[in-house]
Amino acid sequence: MGLILGIDPGTWEGRHGWALLEASPGCPPRWLSAGHSPSKALLDDLAPQVPLGLRVALETAAGYVWQHYKGADLLSMNRAAGYLQGRFEALGIEVLTPASQDWRRVVCGKGAASDAQIAAAVRAGVLGVPARAKVHSLDAAGAALAVARGWRPVPPQLRLALAPKRRQVRPARKVG
Repeated sequence: MGLILGIDPGTWEGRHGWALLEASPGCPPRWLSAGHSPSKALLDDLAPQVPLGLRVALETAAGYVWQHYKGADLLSMNRAAGYLQGRFEALGIEVLTPASQDWRRVVCGKGAASDAQIAAAVRAGVLGVPARAKVHSLDAAGAALAVARGWRPVPPQLRLALAPKRRQVRPARKVG
Protein backbone atom coordinates (compact mmCIF):
# COMPACT_ATOMS: atom_id res chain seq x y z
CA MET A 1 0.00 0.00 0.00
CA GLY A 2 2.87 2.40 0.67
CA LEU A 3 3.27 5.68 2.48
CA ILE A 4 0.43 8.05 3.29
CA LEU A 5 1.10 11.62 4.32
CA GLY A 6 -1.76 13.09 6.33
CA ILE A 7 -2.02 16.87 6.52
CA ASP A 8 -4.19 18.90 8.88
CA PRO A 9 -3.93 22.38 7.38
CA GLY A 10 -3.91 25.38 9.65
CA THR A 11 -4.56 28.91 8.47
CA TRP A 12 -2.63 30.38 5.55
CA GLU A 13 -0.34 32.29 7.88
CA GLY A 14 -0.14 29.47 10.42
CA ARG A 15 1.39 26.03 10.65
CA HIS A 16 0.10 22.69 9.43
CA GLY A 17 0.22 19.42 11.28
CA TRP A 18 1.40 16.42 9.31
CA ALA A 19 1.98 12.74 9.94
CA LEU A 20 3.63 10.15 7.72
CA LEU A 21 2.26 6.61 8.01
CA GLU A 22 3.39 3.38 6.40
CA ALA A 23 0.45 1.20 5.37
CA SER A 24 0.69 -2.48 4.44
CA PRO A 25 -2.21 -4.74 3.46
CA GLY A 26 -3.55 -6.73 6.41
CA CYS A 27 -1.55 -4.77 9.01
CA PRO A 28 -2.32 -1.61 10.98
CA PRO A 29 -0.49 1.46 9.64
CA ARG A 30 2.77 2.38 11.35
CA TRP A 31 3.70 5.92 12.50
CA LEU A 32 6.93 7.05 10.84
CA SER A 33 7.18 10.75 11.63
CA ALA A 34 5.20 13.92 12.22
CA GLY A 35 5.59 17.64 12.72
CA HIS A 36 4.32 21.19 12.23
CA SER A 37 5.36 23.33 9.28
CA PRO A 38 4.37 26.73 7.85
CA SER A 39 2.36 26.76 4.61
CA LYS A 40 5.11 27.53 2.16
CA ALA A 41 7.72 25.36 3.89
CA LEU A 42 5.71 22.14 4.32
CA LEU A 43 6.65 20.59 1.00
CA ASP A 44 10.26 21.76 1.32
CA ASP A 45 10.49 20.22 4.82
CA LEU A 46 9.20 16.91 3.51
CA ALA A 47 11.02 16.93 0.16
CA PRO A 48 13.80 14.56 1.27
CA GLN A 49 11.12 12.08 2.44
CA VAL A 50 8.85 12.16 -0.64
CA PRO A 51 9.19 8.70 -2.21
CA LEU A 52 7.48 7.29 -5.27
CA GLY A 53 3.97 6.03 -4.61
CA LEU A 54 3.31 8.51 -1.80
CA ARG A 55 -0.35 9.39 -1.33
CA VAL A 56 -1.48 12.53 0.48
CA ALA A 57 -4.59 12.73 2.68
CA LEU A 58 -5.28 16.46 2.89
CA GLU A 59 -8.11 17.37 5.25
CA THR A 60 -10.52 19.93 3.89
CA ALA A 61 -12.89 22.05 5.91
CA ALA A 62 -16.51 21.52 5.13
CA GLY A 63 -19.16 23.95 6.19
CA TYR A 64 -20.80 27.19 5.44
CA VAL A 65 -18.25 29.95 5.78
CA TRP A 66 -20.82 32.74 5.72
CA GLN A 67 -22.71 31.19 8.67
CA HIS A 68 -19.72 30.18 10.72
CA TYR A 69 -18.16 32.32 13.43
CA LYS A 70 -14.74 31.19 12.19
CA GLY A 71 -15.46 32.06 8.55
CA ALA A 72 -12.18 33.89 7.94
CA ASP A 73 -10.18 31.01 9.46
CA LEU A 74 -12.03 28.45 7.30
CA LEU A 75 -11.31 30.47 4.16
CA SER A 76 -7.66 30.80 5.15
CA MET A 77 -7.41 27.07 5.89
CA ASN A 78 -8.94 26.13 2.53
CA ARG A 79 -6.61 28.56 0.78
CA ALA A 80 -3.63 26.81 2.40
CA ALA A 81 -5.06 23.38 1.55
CA GLY A 82 -5.52 24.42 -2.09
CA TYR A 83 -1.95 25.68 -2.27
CA LEU A 84 -0.60 22.40 -0.86
CA GLN A 85 -2.84 20.29 -3.09
CA GLY A 86 -1.60 22.14 -6.17
CA ARG A 87 2.05 21.72 -5.19
CA PHE A 88 1.68 17.98 -4.54
CA GLU A 89 -0.33 17.36 -7.72
CA ALA A 90 2.28 19.26 -9.74
CA LEU A 91 4.78 16.63 -8.54
CA GLY A 92 2.46 13.84 -9.70
CA ILE A 93 1.47 12.83 -6.16
CA GLU A 94 -2.07 11.53 -5.62
CA VAL A 95 -3.98 13.84 -3.26
CA LEU A 96 -7.16 12.68 -1.54
CA THR A 97 -9.19 15.35 0.24
CA PRO A 98 -11.45 13.95 2.93
CA ALA A 99 -13.56 16.51 4.76
CA SER A 100 -12.99 16.48 8.50
CA GLN A 101 -16.41 14.90 9.16
CA ASP A 102 -15.73 12.14 6.62
CA TRP A 103 -12.40 10.93 7.97
CA ARG A 104 -13.60 11.28 11.57
CA ARG A 105 -16.60 9.08 10.72
CA VAL A 106 -14.28 6.41 9.24
CA VAL A 107 -11.76 6.52 12.10
CA CYS A 108 -13.96 7.26 15.14
CA GLY A 109 -17.43 6.20 14.05
CA LYS A 110 -18.90 9.70 14.19
CA GLY A 111 -18.28 12.86 12.22
CA ALA A 112 -18.18 15.19 15.22
CA ALA A 113 -15.56 13.31 17.26
CA SER A 114 -13.68 15.31 19.90
CA ASP A 115 -9.89 15.66 20.02
CA ALA A 116 -9.74 13.08 22.82
CA GLN A 117 -11.80 10.59 20.80
CA ILE A 118 -9.59 11.16 17.76
CA ALA A 119 -6.43 10.67 19.82
CA ALA A 120 -7.78 7.41 21.27
CA ALA A 121 -8.88 6.09 17.86
CA VAL A 122 -5.55 6.99 16.21
CA ARG A 123 -3.55 5.40 19.04
CA ALA A 124 -5.70 2.25 18.73
CA GLY A 125 -5.42 2.11 14.92
CA VAL A 126 -1.81 3.15 14.27
CA LEU A 127 1.30 1.42 15.59
CA GLY A 128 4.03 3.48 17.27
CA VAL A 129 2.18 6.74 17.96
CA PRO A 130 4.39 8.80 20.32
CA ALA A 131 2.92 9.50 23.75
CA ARG A 132 3.42 13.24 23.29
CA ALA A 133 2.03 13.58 19.75
CA LYS A 134 0.43 16.98 19.12
CA VAL A 135 -3.26 17.41 18.34
CA HIS A 136 -2.64 18.61 14.76
CA SER A 137 -0.37 15.65 14.06
CA LEU A 138 -2.99 13.27 15.46
CA ASP A 139 -5.62 14.88 13.21
CA ALA A 140 -3.28 14.48 10.23
CA ALA A 141 -2.71 10.84 11.19
CA GLY A 142 -6.49 10.39 11.42
CA ALA A 143 -6.94 11.62 7.83
CA ALA A 144 -4.14 9.28 6.68
CA LEU A 145 -5.66 6.39 8.66
CA ALA A 146 -9.02 6.92 6.93
CA VAL A 147 -7.30 6.70 3.53
CA ALA A 148 -5.42 3.58 4.66
CA ARG A 149 -8.79 2.06 5.62
CA GLY A 150 -10.12 2.72 2.14
CA TRP A 151 -11.76 6.17 2.24
CA ARG A 152 -12.29 7.50 -1.28
CA PRO A 153 -14.26 10.52 -2.47
CA VAL A 154 -17.80 9.94 -3.70
CA PRO A 155 -18.18 11.11 -7.31
CA PRO A 156 -20.61 14.06 -7.61
CA GLN A 157 -23.03 12.08 -9.82
CA LEU A 158 -23.24 9.29 -7.25
CA ARG A 159 -23.55 11.79 -4.39
CA LEU A 160 -26.66 13.23 -6.04
CA ALA A 161 -28.10 9.76 -6.63
CA LEU A 162 -27.51 8.76 -2.99
CA ALA A 163 -28.82 11.99 -1.49
CA PRO A 164 -32.05 11.59 0.46
CA LYS A 165 -35.07 12.68 -1.50
CA ARG A 166 -36.70 15.75 -0.06
CA ARG A 167 -40.38 15.51 0.55
CA GLN A 168 -42.26 18.13 -1.35
CA VAL A 169 -44.69 20.05 0.79
CA ARG A 170 -47.70 21.37 -1.02
CA PRO A 171 -49.15 24.65 0.10
CA ALA A 172 -52.37 24.38 2.05
CA ARG A 173 -55.53 25.00 0.07
CA LYS A 174 -57.58 27.98 0.93
CA VAL A 175 -60.96 27.01 2.15
CA GLY A 176 -63.95 29.09 1.41
